[in-house]
Amino acid sequence: MAYVSYVIAFLAAFAATIKQSSGTADGNAKEHGVMCHLQALAASQAPAIKIEPDKGNTLQMLEELNLSTSDDKWKAIFNTALEAPAGEQMPKEHDASPHAEQWRKAWKSWWTAAKSASKNKLGTKEHGKYKGIQDEYQRQAAHAVIEQATTQAQALQAEYNIAKTQATETLPQQIQSELNAALYGGSGGVTAVDTGNTLKGAGRWATTCSTANAGTSIAGDFLCLCNGADGGNNNCPGDYTQADWSAGVSQTATKWAALTAT
Repeated sequence: MAYVSYVIAFLAAFAATIKQSSGTADGNAKEHGVMCHLQALAASQAPAIKIEPDKGNTLQMLEELNLSTSDDKWKAIFNTALEAPAGEQMPKEHDASPHAEQWRKAWKSWWTAAKSASKNKLGTKEHGKYKGIQDEYQRQAAHAVIEQATTQAQALQAEYNIAKTQATETLPQQIQSELNAALYGGSGGVTAVDTGNTLKGAGRWATTCSTANAGTSIAGDFLCLCNGADGGNNNCPGDYTQADWSAGVSQTATKWAALTAT
């Protein structure tokens, strides 16, 4: 979140540097360059962030071992002959159980573990690594340890999933939203110049581009700077032709495209 706050602060400070110039053409050349970079950044799609390794396979194995070391009565309630999604739904016969609500939430995970363990013959003589434990006391002891490890792994996986979502989805989307808001105005969903967010209306230049409306958006400030009726070529690139907005704002999309192309 600190990074997003930094981005917002930087963009606000940058907007304040845009100024009227009485010197040569393109008196805001540096600011214009930064604006173009921001426009390109806001318009681009960031590459997908991949975080490796994902520990989901480790948790899956623990859940399968936890199931395979359970007692036969518990294992028997999972119909591994079914396929997903039918098997992922808790059978209605368990609705009357005092643990029905808890079971319903965990059933998909339990059944998936049972299905995979059955398919891979986990806990049987046919499995190459994890064969069945014949001694009942040893089975119970192993199950207690595996169950505890599984519970801890599930908690860690849940935290990992939250952190991964924040890093790969939430934060990039928030940064993109802040860039859009700074460049085009609005709350972050606007991706092109308009007269409702980027500019404060489509009235005459003196009203729309008044000091009170400065800072509405970076694109809006540049459009106001480079158009009007005051010889704006001193403020913007020499090859940019300003529009006459003395009577009213017009051609915002066209003028923005021309401005960003300079």
